[in-house]
Formats: sequence, C-alpha cells, structure tokens
Amino acid sequence: MQILIVDDRMENRYLLEILLKSEGHDTVSAVNGKKALECLASGPFDLIITDILMPVMDGFQLCRYCKADQTLCHIPFVFYTATYVDEKDEAFAYEIGADGFLRKGMEPSAFLASIQAVIKNTQKGRLSPKPPVDKPEEETYKHYSERLIRKLEKKMQDLEQKEERLNMALEASRDGLWDWNIQTGEVYFSPRYYTMLGYEPNELPQTYDTWAGLLHPDDREAAEKSILDHIEKEFSPFEQEFRMKTRSGKWKWILGRGKVFSVDEKGRPVRIVGTHTDISRLKAVIRQARETRERYRNIIEVSPVGIAVHAGGKVVFSNRAGADILGALSPDDLTGKPIHEIIHPDNLDAAKARIQRMMAGEPGLYPVEDRYVRLDGTPIDVMVMATAISFQGAPAVQVVVQDITEKKRTEKELQQAETRLRQVQKLEAIGSLAGGIAHDFNNILSAIIGYAQLAIDRLPKDSPVQADLEQVYKGGERAKALVMQILAFSRQQEQSEIPIQIGPIVKEAVKFLQSTLPSSIDIQQQIAPDAGMVLADPTRIHQVLMNLCTNAAHAMDRAGGTLTVTLAGIILDPESAAALPDLLPGKYLKLTVADTGHGIAPQTLPRIFDPYFTTKRRSQGTGLGLATVHGIIKSCGGGITVSSTPGQGTTFHLYFPVMGDPVKPVPEKPAPATAAGNHACILFVDDEPPIANLGKRLLEHLGYQAEARTDPLEALALIKADPGRFDLVITDLTMPGMSGDNLASELTKIRPNLPVIMCSGFSRDMTKAAAEAAGIKAFVLKPILKDNLAAVIRQVLAGDEA
Repeated sequence: MQILIVDDRMENRYLLEILLKSEGHDTVSAVNGKKALECLASGPFDLIITDILMPVMDGFQLCRYCKADQTLCHIPFVFYTATYVDEKDEAFAYEIGADGFLRKGMEPSAFLASIQAVIKNTQKGRLSPKPPVDKPEEETYKHYSERLIRKLEKKMQDLEQKEERLNMALEASRDGLWDWNIQTGEVYFSPRYYTMLGYEPNELPQTYDTWAGLLHPDDREAAEKSILDHIEKEFSPFEQEFRMKTRSGKWKWILGRGKVFSVDEKGRPVRIVGTHTDISRLKAVIRQARETRERYRNIIEVSPVGIAVHAGGKVVFSNRAGADILGALSPDDLTGKPIHEIIHPDNLDAAKARIQRMMAGEPGLYPVEDRYVRLDGTPIDVMVMATAISFQGAPAVQVVVQDITEKKRTEKELQQAETRLRQVQKLEAIGSLAGGIAHDFNNILSAIIGYAQLAIDRLPKDSPVQADLEQVYKGGERAKALVMQILAFSRQQEQSEIPIQIGPIVKEAVKFLQSTLPSSIDIQQQIAPDAGMVLADPTRIHQVLMNLCTNAAHAMDRAGGTLTVTLAGIILDPESAAALPDLLPGKYLKLTVADTGHGIAPQTLPRIFDPYFTTKRRSQGTGLGLATVHGIIKSCGGGITVSSTPGQGTTFHLYFPVMGDPVKPVPEKPAPATAAGNHACILFVDDEPPIANLGKRLLEHLGYQAEARTDPLEALALIKADPGRFDLVITDLTMPGMSGDNLASELTKIRPNLPVIMCSGFSRDMTKAAAEAAGIKAFVLKPILKDNLAAVIRQVLAGDEA
C-alpha cells in the first residue's frame, strides 16, 4: 500500500517509515498539512497517517480538507498524536471524518494491528467506525478553536514548567547553555557559559566565531568537524571534549554536547541546542588515575608472581608471569579462557564455593593451596590469594598465583627421604633387636624343638601324647620361621644365593598347600618347565611363595575361592621395563600368585609392604610377611607389583632376572639318616646345660658316642689330655670364658685334622672366611633340628665342608 505520513518531527516520521516499510508498505512523508496536500496532488495514496499539532496546517485542518474533497475523501484517514489524547479530542476527530485515532507511545505490534484493522475495514467498504457529524461550518470551527486554544494553553504551561526545570537543572549542574540558530547565525550563551571561562555575562559577542575563537588550536578542527557532522547527519549525536581559553589565558577542558531540535520544511537543521560542562578537574583525576594505573600495570607486568582477573567465569586479564605459569605464549592467550579449564577438576567445586562466598561479601581469601591445569594439560600445584574487586565496572575476582610445583616436589622428596631415613633407622633398630634376641631365643627354641623331637621318637605312634608333642614341635617351627623372617628383613640373616630352577620349589610349595588349605579353596597351577635359572636362596623363594599363598588363603577363608599360581618366562622390552619399578629390559621369570578373595582397599594398597603393617587380627599375622617378601625379591635383583579390586581379589606379580649362562641344577639333598652307621665319638660344647644335654642325647639317638661339656675351657683341657679321643667337635659360638671360634682355633693347634662344627643361635661377625681360618668345617644354625644335624655330621665325617 502507498501510505502518506504527516508529522513535523523528523524522528517521528523516520520511525513510522521504518515500521511500515518492514510490513511491505511504501511511504511518503510530509512535514505539515500543506506539504501533505502537495503530495496528495502528485499521486494516489491508500492511507493517510498524520499528527495533529503541526505548523502551517495542522492535522484537523488536513482532515477537514481531505474529507471535503471528492478526489480525496475515499482515502482512510488516521490520526497518530501525542498531544490531543483525551476522549473529547478523539470524538472531535471522528466528527470531522477520521477513520482511526491512535495515541503515540503504543507498542509497535499494537500500532500495526490497528493500522491493519483500518486497512481491512477499507477493503470491506467499512471506513470510519463513527460516521462524520454534519454540522455547520461555524460550529465546527468553534469546536476546533476551543480545542486548539486549550492545547496551546496547556503547551504554554508545559513550556513554562520545562523552562523552569531547565533553569534549575542548569544551575544545579553548573553547565553552560548555548542555542545556535543555524540559518541566522545567532547564538545564545547563558550566563554560566561565560562565568565558567572567567568572563562576565555577555562580555563576548554571542556568535559562532566567539566559540570557535576560544578553542585550543590543537582541538579546533576536531571540535568543529564533530558539530558539523551532527548537523549534516541528524541522528549522529554531538559530543566532544576540547580545551577553551579562559579570560586569564589558561586552558580549561570542556565537554560539549548538542542536538538538532528543529528542521525546516526540507528537513534541514535550523536550530541546535547544547551545553558546556567544565571537566578540567575530571580530566586531572583521569590523568592521575591513568598515571597511577600505568605505574601499577608496570609493577604487575614485572611481578614474579602471576596476577589475573576473572569475571563471569572467564579470564579477563593476566600478567606475563600468570601466562608463564599456565604455559601460555602471551597473556592474550588466556583472555576469555573459562576458569573451569584452568582449575583442576578435583578442586573445581571447592574453588567455585570460595568464589561465591567472596562475591557474597566474604573477606579476601588468605593463601590457600590449589591445583591448576596448564594449557598443555599438565597439572601444577599453586598457592592462591584471591579477593573480590570491580573490574571495568563489573564484579570480578583478582587472584595472585604462585607456582609451587617444584616446592611441593622438593618437599615430597624431602619427606620421602626422611621416611627412608626413618625406615633405615627402624631397620637398624630391628637389626639390633633381632641380633640381640636371636641367640638366646634360638637356644630356647633348640630346647623346645629338640626335646619335642626326642619325645616324639621315643613314644609309640599311637600314643595320645604324640599329637600334643607335634603341636609343640610345630609351634617351635613357627617361632623359628618368625626369627628367620625378622633376621632376613633386618638383613641380619645371610642368604645363600645359588643358581636354581624355581619350578620345583613352586611345585613343592603348592603340593604342601594342597594338603593344608581347606577344601573350599581350589588351587590352580601352571608351571612352565625349564623356564630358566635364577640366582636366589631356595629357602627364601619357598618362604616368599608360602607367605603370599598364606595371605591369599586368609583372604578366602570365609567364602572360599580360587588360588592361582603360575610361572613363565618373559622378555621385558624397554617400554615394559620402564613401567615396572627398578627393572631393566631383559629375560625374567614371572611368578604370579592370584586369589579371588575380598581384595585390598585402595587406601591400604600403598602400605602393604611396610614392616609391621597388617590388616589381620593379632593372632593371624605380624605385619612382616609382605615386607620380608619385598626384601627377598629386591635382594634377588627382581621386582614385585600388586593389583587388587575390593570384592574381586588380589594379584601379585614377581619378576626374577634369568641368569645368562645355563648352570647345572643343584641335586636334591639326600634324606637324612636316622643313624650314623658307625661308632664315631663326638664332643658337644654349649654353655647352657639344657642345650648341652640335648645335643648329647640327639647324638646318641643318631647312633654316635657322645659327651657334653658346658665350659669351653674344660672341653679344651679334655682334648689336650687325649687329642685322639674324639672324631668331631660341635661347639656353640657365644660362650663365657672362650668363644666357639677361639676354641676351634686352639683345637686346630692341638690336632689340625680334628673337624669342628659351629652351632649358634645367631652371629653377625662370623663369616665364611673367619670360619675357615678357625678350622670350622660346617655351620649349623639353631634351633637344632635332628635331621639337619645328622646330614651335616655325615657330610663333615665324610670329608666334605658344609
């Protein structure tokens, strides 16, 4: 549709044009009724939308003229007014032929709906909702004049009120007012305009050149261009800062603002009004603030700690150090980055809670340790101080960040070193304790085990006491094993490492377990034959396997399960070896012990190899088993790993380095004889009478002639008196008056070919070289076991060293 818009205000015409064109209509605009009639004479229109109060010819006059003209009366006529808004105005509009009456300030959607309704009524032949009232011309003009006079009076009142408010506002704001008639060149300067520059009111001519002449030479071009641009482009506001010369010759900073308030019939600006505001003090404050900010910025930029600001969950500022801490090439790389990508996921919830408390008014955050994530994904430890600030007019959080990753690593290494030192000190204490008690304790065990053996051998097999004595014997064996564990763990027990095949030892241990573990535990084994030779102590390997399998059985003692033992040869490449503790690439035997028991809790798993750490009841364990296993495996040059899932089971993997050259396997020991088969005479020396008596009785039980002495000097005198009487001497090491090795040396002087067997509960200083120098042919560790003693005696009497 072709729509004619009539309004004296340019902005009103512009808004209506935009709105109607958006609906697909064509528009033509006029500044008053007279111009509208010229437009109507030049071409057809489908709708007229007009304001009422306009110069030259107002809307009411235009409506009367159109409705009286036969060529124009058919065009729908709509009033759109902000001045004539009461019901009497609306009634008068319909009386003179209007088809619609709309009040300015409507929502665009409501305005368009009303216009659309008028258009539909037109298409259906229903023009005005109220037919025009046929009144005499004099009465119509009378009503028109009354309405016009009333509106003009109200306008005058409004103008007087606005002028009063304007004067009060200018006085309160201390702004200078200027009013420039562009066509005549006349300018009005208010009194304040003069006095803010040190002049008396009206002291200078009120012209454009007065204003331009007071401008600073460096600011004049930009200021004049700004106001001329506003005149030529009506919707571009004039606002410019410039310096003006005061009466004293100094310069003041002025903020000039202005706006075109009226235009001529061709739409050209006629009048522009504005203000001058003295901003000299503000500019000084801004300059000082800028200098202060620059100083602080320089301090922040050279600061060795990271300083950053985040607002709305994103980084809005960072210094160079902050970028370096997070691995960014420049601070700009951090701008806009979400903080949830910087704070470590494990710490994010706690950090968000702290930020919320700060934004709610809680005081600044004191130093707190946190974890961040660098741009490359590397987690780092940081020390953070944060406080709520205002950044660029918005709430924000400033953080001061220090990278403490190296410090934490150093502290951790120091803590680990201290832990290792305490562990070494603990081991030394354990070693001292073990060495101190081993001799006496093994002597006690010798009596318990030895006399139990003698009693078992002497009693009938069906004697009810047999079972009791067997429990005594087993208890002694357990105590002996415990002492050996303590000595092995404290490195006080020398290990005899020889080339061995582990397979037979594993099979022997599994066979023993099958006869001792409850039937609810199913034992599965897969032992590779000839998997390779390793350098190890067979007894210690047996001990390792028994400890692990016993622990596995305890884990399944309630519900039962499956115990799996496997042995296989593997080759560790550099990548695989790097994932295992302290292992180098090469060939290994891998021994695996797995169970389907209750598993180990994640928080417990890192401590299972600590000495004396145990989760078992006091009657079930000492806490030395796995610590001993770990020590034995390390002494073999191997490694051990463990994995466990609570409720599903635990798996241990043991790695033994395979020897490079094949070695013939060590033949199994022959079964010990219960009798010697000859009538050798043996002297048994021990300072404790129960042990001396036990030794004599064990030897006699084995078929030997035997005598016992509790004093080493008495034993030496006995040999001196008859050097050829005894075929063998068995002596304790630690005795009052003379030690066993000294006794052996003296006996060698008397009779060089007299064999001596050393028997002791424990010795830290007795080495193989010292024993050979003293003429000692064999060494038996207490507590004395009958079969072991018989085998050693047979070997020594046969001429072999044991």
